[in-house]
Amino acid sequence: MRNPDRIEPLLELLEQRWKDSPDLRLGQLLHALAEEDDIFYYEDTELAAALAEDIDEENPLAEMDYHLGENPFSNE
Repeated sequence: MRNPDRIEPLLELLEQRWKDSPDLRLGQLLHALAEEDDIFYYEDTELAAALAEDIDEENPLAEMDYHLGENPFSNE
């Protein structure tokens, strides 16, 4: 299960960045952050890093324990 605590800091970064460019539609903003890649495949940590870099802040998800509990796909 992904850590639900990642949601609020990511939304705060998105809100801050969007308010810097309020004429952009949400899709335009996300597309620009993904640098022409398909944003569908971005992890939340990558999106947070792009947002944080764009507004000169630290990535709040950088040190976060991204997954809670056992990873069912892990070979360990």
